[in-house]
Amino acid sequence: MPQCIFCDAEMAPDTKPEHILLDAFGGRKTTRKIVCSACNSAFGRTTDDALAKQTLHIRNLFQLRSGSGGEAPMLRSVEAGDDKINIKGDGTMRLVLKPFEITYGDDGKANVQFNVNTLEEVFRHIPNVAAALKLPEEQVREQILSTTARSIERRPDVANFTYEFGGPDALRSMAKACLVLWATHVGSDEVRRAPYNKVRSFVLRGSDDFARDYRLLDSREIYDSAEVMRRYGPIFNAIYVSSDANGRVVGHYTLYNLLGFRIVLAESGGTPSRQTGLISNPLEPAVWTDKAAEELPIPFAWLDAPEYPDDLHMARERINDMGRLYERLMTPKQFSRITDAVIAKHGIVSGSASATQEVKDQIIREVAGRLAAHQLDLPHEETVSAEEMRALWTAWAEKRGR
Repeated sequence: MPQCIFCDAEMAPDTKPEHILLDAFGGRKTTRKIVCSACNSAFGRTTDDALAKQTLHIRNLFQLRSGSGGEAPMLRSVEAGDDKINIKGDGTMRLVLKPFEITYGDDGKANVQFNVNTLEEVFRHIPNVAAALKLPEEQVREQILSTTARSIERRPDVANFTYEFGGPDALRSMAKACLVLWATHVGSDEVRRAPYNKVRSFVLRGSDDFARDYRLLDSREIYDSAEVMRRYGPIFNAIYVSSDANGRVVGHYTLYNLLGFRIVLAESGGTPSRQTGLISNPLEPAVWTDKAAEELPIPFAWLDAPEYPDDLHMARERINDMGRLYERLMTPKQFSRITDAVIAKHGIVSGSASATQEVKDQIIREVAGRLAAHQLDLPHEETVSAEEMRALWTAWAEKRGR
């Protein structure tokens, strides 16, 4: 039976699959022959979690699903100007505010302001508003449905994100990924030999000396980057492991095509003159390969000689490219969201030809106005009549069988 490369436990038939590239990064390649379930769980709670957390912003902004199909992570309490917002994995944003606020005018009348994403959400909060006002729910609902309301939609201010890659625990996760990929290529017995003791110890317990002497940052574009991007997208993840004729084994981990890390797995004595590679497209997790060393080979000398100049010009430019990619991919989604919301407001099923020309013209005017306001970073305000509120309530109540 194969043994775990970290604790020597034998692999059981029910061993949990180990994702070589993290599931959080869209990784699909797994193995049950290299890492036991206990070590897998321990790494998942610690080092793998540390690495995954460093990419929360990227995964959220691009709405990147995990390799197993899970939604992108939520960003909580993001500071955007004077506001704090939560950004869900599907791009939906919500102000971090109470769902409603009650104020009283000089005449003693109550004014209710709802902080919601859709007008329909107002109806969900009516029972709580009624409780706060100490009034019957039916009375509060009737008052809301009899009043003209103002709906204000605005874009949040700019949110600034800081990218931090590396650090002891994240590097241990990357070293593990390189070592596990290598073990799938040369066998777990090979990786349990003495030449790999230092890197296995680093993965298990960490070591400042190892991080200093055996790990280097790399700000270069990956070798043959144009072809890699053509096949696997502009923000690919890649893991390569290669050895020279003397059995020096190095791993190279490229994170979202922003920054690379070279990690020495064995100074000498490893299996000589071999290479394996894994590349994944996080924008399309189904597009990946574990035959990268055959399809897109990289010379050992290139992998073993990283560069990290003081100006980091190339790395900064790739971060700027990522920003431009975000605008190119996400802007159409925002436009689609606005269009769908206006169409739904008029009770039209998207693509339906049943609406009158007058309604279609109204939809076009509203969509144009909201898109213009969105692009100019202006709030969009509209009046919602009592009749419109009653129509929304009727549709909402019918869906819930009320």
